[in-house]
Amino acid sequence: MPTHENTLDKLTNSRLLARNALLNILGQSLPLLVALFAIPLLVNGLGTERFGVLAITWAVLGYFGLFDLGLGRVITLLISSKLGQGEHASVRPILNTGLLFMFLIGCISTAIVLSIAPLLVFNVLKIPATLQEESVRAFRILALALPFVTLTAGLRGALESWQKFAIINLIRTLNGVFTFLAPLVVLQFTTNLHHIVLVLAMGRVIVCAVYFYVNRRNAPGEGEGGFKLALVPSMFKLGSWISISNIIGPIMVYFDRFLIGAWLSMTAVSFYVTPYEIITKLQVFPTAVAAVVFPALSSGYEIDTKRTEMIYSRSLRILAVLFFPIVFTVICFADPGLRLWLGDEFAVNSGLVLQWLAIGVFMNAAGQIALSFIQAAGRPDMTARLHLIEAPIYIVILWLLTKYFGIPGVAMAWTFRISADTIVLLCLVHFALKKKYAVLRSLLQWLGAAILAFSAVFLLKEVALYIYYVCILVLWAAASHKFMLSREEIEYLQSKMRFRIPRVL
Repeated sequence: MPTHENTLDKLTNSRLLARNALLNILGQSLPLLVALFAIPLLVNGLGTERFGVLAITWAVLGYFGLFDLGLGRVITLLISSKLGQGEHASVRPILNTGLLFMFLIGCISTAIVLSIAPLLVFNVLKIPATLQEESVRAFRILALALPFVTLTAGLRGALESWQKFAIINLIRTLNGVFTFLAPLVVLQFTTNLHHIVLVLAMGRVIVCAVYFYVNRRNAPGEGEGGFKLALVPSMFKLGSWISISNIIGPIMVYFDRFLIGAWLSMTAVSFYVTPYEIITKLQVFPTAVAAVVFPALSSGYEIDTKRTEMIYSRSLRILAVLFFPIVFTVICFADPGLRLWLGDEFAVNSGLVLQWLAIGVFMNAAGQIALSFIQAAGRPDMTARLHLIEAPIYIVILWLLTKYFGIPGVAMAWTFRISADTIVLLCLVHFALKKKYAVLRSLLQWLGAAILAFSAVFLLKEVALYIYYVCILVLWAAASHKFMLSREEIEYLQSKMRFRIPRVL
């Protein structure tokens, strides 16, 4: 039986965390490349209105995938904590109990979607009459897959506790590729949405079965099987707060496209959702890091605070250094990129949307790491209260900016909310660590970089913009080398890049 010190060292090893973060990035990048290829073909094959409906069905699937009362995240938190403390016998009861309740929650979700599908299609969304019947059928088919979606979240959470990210990313990659390629295959035979959604739903069922099999083989856990009702109160206490964020967060994420569909048109949904789906795929970088960091933080938080603080701080700084150039490139080349990829119509209608959303994605990266720390510390109530406060404010701002600026206003509102959320989360973490100077430094790093990216959107064009782009990247590399990374971190990155980074300053 391994000691808890050996288990903790294994699960929080820096090289293991870096390897798993890289696997996460690679595992989520391939679906992004497939999306770049598939979305233009889907738009052309389905038409903008039918594609807008498909985009909303993707949103519903993604939203209810989080509607698990927080139990998926709780499974990762509790199993990681028990592993860090050496209590291996507690693992299997935690998983079995969590999965039982997640399946029941999925069944309730199915009933909800089945009941509200006609209301959404006929009364809420501006779906053309010719698409309404097939849209209702599509939503109902989608509803039947929801229990398997919630079960998948719990099974994946157990594998994350054991840092089994290699197999997780193999499954995730195949599922992500399937999500975009399957509609293209179906499109060769029919444009009916309910046929496309049926294939997608069948794919989710298969993914759940594969996760179940892999979980039993790769993260068997220890202890007696069955269910342990004594765990239910603690699981639901943590899960209830996480579920508030899981409910309100996706509402704020996906409410914008429903608002566009209700107030503007399904064509406008396509002009907004297309850049949104692409730019938010860049969140594979912070999401990859956060997914690996969360179980590591959960394992060590109660018994090794210094190690936990080091993992959090290093993740935040390295992510800032590597993520900024990517987002900054998107912001500077949004218009020509869209024009080359989707044509003049999308460049005109979606260019500014893409630039605003890119700024929000950059700010959200820091927020994801801070959120992982807060939840690993067993304080999901802090983020839940934050979301309860900001939700009504965001809806008001979203309504005003949409009214006066159209879909660029929607992107502005989303970015303002994400930025405010990130600032508050960073402050909560750093005040909890009693490092008030670190609060100022982290905020300056992220906000300063965002202001640089923001200024390029409005102030410069063409040649001047390209010169500015090169200068900012050089300055960012120099500042990162001198102020944001330690010597150990620079040496580690150099070893992974296979070449020496010259000292700029």
